[in-house]
Amino acid sequence: MIYTVTFNPKTAALKPIVAYGDYSMGGNRMSDLVNKVEAQGESVVFGFNGDAYDTSNGVSLGIVINDGKLISSSGSTYGWGMTANGDVKYGNAVLPMTFTANGNSVPIAHVNKERKQNTSGVYLMTEDFSAYTNSTEPGVEVVLNVDPGQDGLRIGQAHNLTVQKVVNVNANP
Repeated sequence: MIYTVTFNPKTAALKPIVAYGDYSMGGNRMSDLVNKVEAQGESVVFGFNGDAYDTSNGVSLGIVINDGKLISSSGSTYGWGMTANGDVKYGNAVLPMTFTANGNSVPIAHVNKERKQNTSGVYLMTEDFSAYTNSTEPGVEVVLNVDPGQDGLRIGQAHNLTVQKVVNVNANP
């Protein structure tokens, strides 16, 4: 069975909502996402899966940004989205990211993607990923605290982070 929805985001009294559950890792059923959004006082008219995902962990393969907050970087080169005024955007979803430590600039390979099979890059996990990093490969994990007054990773903003602890991961516990 196939359903289609047609609406004009510039004239309809509807707003898009990005719903991904408590964490971006783990995946969620559409009915659970609808229930969560409606529990927050919103009315859901329709919903659809807007991205492909890693079937082993439910993590989105594409970029996920919600109200300017980066939830997950893109594992591919294309993405789509809607601006606040209803414009639909499609195109390059590569988001160059770096961090600076002790005066050295280091590229970030991914944000909130499971660090598996490719351990050569720097992966940044936030509280939106999961309660755990779930790493399956050995590596070094640095736990960072966002300085007070900052709400997650905001697109186009610099962030001050402090190191809470460094963990050497030998295998997935």
